[in-house]
Amino acid sequence: MSEEPSSSLDETVKQSIQHSYRRWLSAHNFKPRYGQRLMIAAIANALAGNTESSERLCVVEAGTGIGKTVAYLLAAAPLAMAERKTLVISTATVALQEQLLNKDLPDLVENAGLAINYSLAKGRGRYVCLSRLDAILNSGEPDQQAGLLYPDEENPSHSAGDAMQVYQSMSEAFLRGDWNGDRDDWPDAIVEKDWRLLTSDRSQCHNRRCSWVSDCSFFKARDRLQEVDCIITNHDLVLADLALGGGAILPEPEDCIFVFDEAHHLADKAVQHFSPSLRVNASQRWLQQLPKITDSLRKQWDGASRLTNGLQQVDSLSAIALQLMQPLPEQLHEYYEALNAGDEFARRRTHARFALEDLPAELLDLAVELQEQFESLAHHLAAVSDAMQKELEAEPAQQLLEQWLPVLGLAANRAASAVALFASYAKQASRIPRAHWLSRTESDLGVEYGLHSAPLLGAEYLKELLWERCYAAVLTSATLTALGRFDRLQMHTGLPAEASYSVVPSPFDYAKRAVLSVPAAATNPTDTEQHTEAVQRFIENLSEAHGVLVLFMSRKQMLDVYENLSGELLSSVLLQDQRSKQALLSEHQRRVDAGECSIIFGLASFAEGVDLPGDYCRHVVIAKLPFSVPDEPVSAALNEWVSQQGRNAFMEISVPDAALRLVQACGRLLRSEHDSGTVTILDRRLIEKRYGQDLLNALPPFKRDIGS
Repeated sequence: MSEEPSSSLDETVKQSIQHSYRRWLSAHNFKPRYGQRLMIAAIANALAGNTESSERLCVVEAGTGIGKTVAYLLAAAPLAMAERKTLVISTATVALQEQLLNKDLPDLVENAGLAINYSLAKGRGRYVCLSRLDAILNSGEPDQQAGLLYPDEENPSHSAGDAMQVYQSMSEAFLRGDWNGDRDDWPDAIVEKDWRLLTSDRSQCHNRRCSWVSDCSFFKARDRLQEVDCIITNHDLVLADLALGGGAILPEPEDCIFVFDEAHHLADKAVQHFSPSLRVNASQRWLQQLPKITDSLRKQWDGASRLTNGLQQVDSLSAIALQLMQPLPEQLHEYYEALNAGDEFARRRTHARFALEDLPAELLDLAVELQEQFESLAHHLAAVSDAMQKELEAEPAQQLLEQWLPVLGLAANRAASAVALFASYAKQASRIPRAHWLSRTESDLGVEYGLHSAPLLGAEYLKELLWERCYAAVLTSATLTALGRFDRLQMHTGLPAEASYSVVPSPFDYAKRAVLSVPAAATNPTDTEQHTEAVQRFIENLSEAHGVLVLFMSRKQMLDVYENLSGELLSSVLLQDQRSKQALLSEHQRRVDAGECSIIFGLASFAEGVDLPGDYCRHVVIAKLPFSVPDEPVSAALNEWVSQQGRNAFMEISVPDAALRLVQACGRLLRSEHDSGTVTILDRRLIEKRYGQDLLNALPPFKRDIGS
């Protein structure tokens, strides 16, 4: 691959990229980075259509230290502006969005001369609904609005007085111009339940007919998106927009060049986004409350005929749906017991999965009926909303409309969610089947059963909604390959083999800066008790406990090790969930700065996205290889599907997944070219099993210290 955009790239754009890069390097007194130049060239040529592939889809795995953000911005922004396309940069974390918005883009505008304007895109749920806020303050009590919007809330009680004080402060700050209505800009923490009452979604918002529309924070933010060259957002919002057909919040996909940073999260996000679920008892409580809501609406609307007919239909349909759902709790209890019968671990579980394409016939039949019933209910709720708005044409009643449209919108949403869930049970499987399972939880209200469904892969959705529609796309991350190949990424995302794929290695001198150790004392985790004791002994014998990160796959093992440590060492350990993640990391840094011992015990969330440079992390200890929990519903169903095709699910799914997670965990050690330290893996399978060598080969080229 050449280090410069190829000669067939438009000369003006090519020169613009080169000039901006030289100017940025000069401003910071940097030397050109070989890997960064490779990445710029790969992206520029792929987006310009100058590769052998006809696809404008570019995948770049960029190792730590490449400077990938600068590389993709300098390559993609000039091309987007030349083609009059909107550059959409999507990330998985708020931290990276803030870095792009407050650091990287301002830096490139100032120091690279990148003539681009940009804005941050968020969903409606991050902005206050002024109509809601006004209604609550006028009623004098949030519980009234909560009762209308969330009649099935399991624990509706909260401190109304405290909430009202917060709401009043918000209103005053907004009117003074001291707050813009963005939750992320409110200076204090907000209880989730209190904030939820202040937001709306697409079906609950009455859009331009709202009396507050001229001041609406969400619409102001969305209008700004029409005027910018670059939009910063997140994977969830991109997927939500695509599910609505595209163009609802972001521009049409055909008019966008997407850059997915932290792209290794995209496939999982797609699976989550298209995974409906339903709490059976909560849904029954909601259906029982719906007639009370319609009765209140009749009384307040003075019996308008167009509303009356629709409300009668809603009452009738909700009663039938409730009747159909009556036997479900008992049926699901029987399924749950049968699926977990004879399983020694059943008591620890909160779910039970159906085998692929083996749903009970009576559940399938009931799902068909309930899908039809909830479709009709959603249709008539929407019809009532339409009729209500038409009444305004004859007789203005804005306040009444703004009170009731959110309630009806939320009801329609709930009905639509039920449709999606029951449809996923009722319909024949697509080329790739779905996972179906039950959940069981207990609360003050008793046992609650849930129905769940999820696609095994996000590939079909991403292919249809994104890759086949967008003008161009870039996917980048430090971890996109598994075992040195892009096969796993293609399988999960549906990316075509014809896309452009590149690996740009990290500039770090791994062999000189870090040691990978598998000590002779490492044991096989299949003997849980022996392995836990070995992990504990290793931690107790650490000669240097300044800046240590210990990563566990199991919360139980983490707690067992923690509770059995000696008192002196125990005081040095910071345990995940004892405080917020940010507070824990801040305390760790304070201790290290003060020369104190500090050891972090963390789970999977600490194996990625945690940045502890220098002395903050000199030793990463990985308790065992990060294989998925064997009975997690979607993973288990995917393994079953692969096995049914005569393929080796362990080698094709489990080992590549573990390889990816292991690379991410090891990546916590070296965060800059000057860092150094040790990665210790306390899992003997790495040197005893055949797949162990594949996992070792997938890791960065650390100096190795492998015990016999």
